[in-house]
Amino acid sequence: MILLTIAVTALSTEPRFQRKVTKCELLEYLDATENEYAAKTHEHFGDMDCNSGSVIDYQDDDFVEYDFYYEEMENGTDLDDEWVNGTKTSQGKISLPNLKRKIAVCVILEYLFTTFFTLDLVMRLLTCPNIRHFCTSFMAWIDIISLAGFYIHLAVTGAFKELIYNDGWIKAVNYLQVFRILRLLRVVRNVRACRVLKFSLRQNLRDLTLLAMFLLIAVSVSSSLIYFIAPRERIAAISDGAYWAVITLTTVGYGDITPVTGPGRVLASI
Repeated sequence: MILLTIAVTALSTEPRFQRKVTKCELLEYLDATENEYAAKTHEHFGDMDCNSGSVIDYQDDDFVEYDFYYEEMENGTDLDDEWVNGTKTSQGKISLPNLKRKIAVCVILEYLFTTFFTLDLVMRLLTCPNIRHFCTSFMAWIDIISLAGFYIHLAVTGAFKELIYNDGWIKAVNYLQVFRILRLLRVVRNVRACRVLKFSLRQNLRDLTLLAMFLLIAVSVSSSLIYFIAPRERIAAISDGAYWAVITLTTVGYGDITPVTGPGRVLASI
């Protein structure tokens, strides 16, 4: 179940596993955001029964046309407009927002996984011998945070429909569900190789800390020197120099920041 929920979370971000919103969903969004074209879009789509649609069985004509033209009848004179029966007709174009939703299969699976892990958390809480130990468990808090992110997002978007399609602060709440990927630690924590690695890291923590200090010193010195040596259009700030030092010391070497002067190249070589 952990592996499946990670796979579905990843696939649901793929454009191939997303769909255009239906006309009803678009009208709901335009009304909720008080869009200036909401009335004209309602008129363009005509009378629609948005309460009888199925979650899964969409028809081809249910989906949105994102660009359409509308006509207005008004008085006045304008050589660029057409005249119909003595009344001027103005034509305008509406470009609607291009909104996407997860396909129904991903949504249904997400609800199933959330139900499963909610029951799992409740059963573990009810049967654990030590509540205090459970409440201080790292794995328990991973489950709590990931589930809380889902339920908060569901409650807020249920109350404010327009937030379903926004990339604002509500998306930060949705990102809490990324913690579900850390559930993988529950799978591997009892694997022998992982236990050996955990023991080795614990025994060599002092040496690893020393290595991190050496890296920090090297980055600090190199970033300060390259900032004063390189032209400002190449290294605009010491923080840019620190980024360059890290990707150079770790042999990543993206090449997006490189020294161009002689002294800069000497420093990079050192």
